[in-house]
Amino acid sequence: MFCYSNADIRKGEEADKIFRFIAFWKRHRGQAPQQLVFDSKLTTYHGLDRLDAACITFLTLRRRSPKLLAEAANLPPSAWRTVPLELPRKYRNPRVYEQKVRPRQRTYRQR
Repeated sequence: MFCYSNADIRKGEEADKIFRFIAFWKRHRGQAPQQLVFDSKLTTYHGLDRLDAACITFLTLRRRSPKLLAEAANLPPSAWRTVPLELPRKYRNPRVYEQKVRPRQRTYRQR
């Protein structure tokens, strides 16, 4: 569900936007959201650690950089798996590659 937007984010203000959204959600719903999906620019590695410590499940969307695309293109077919999603449209069975990363204090799954 898309329920919050701010098109006027200025450079340098991105890192705390997720926590502003969480505050907004708490004001309107009475508790923190259980899951979040957001652009990776909207918080820092420390922010990801804070989300994880607060037991908020999250998925960050990464930019498709040339380096990331090259890495994906060089993976063997056996590295990919299909994940079924309950969606009423196209893209119900995306192929994903998963690895563990540790950008700061905690280890995360990266797909």
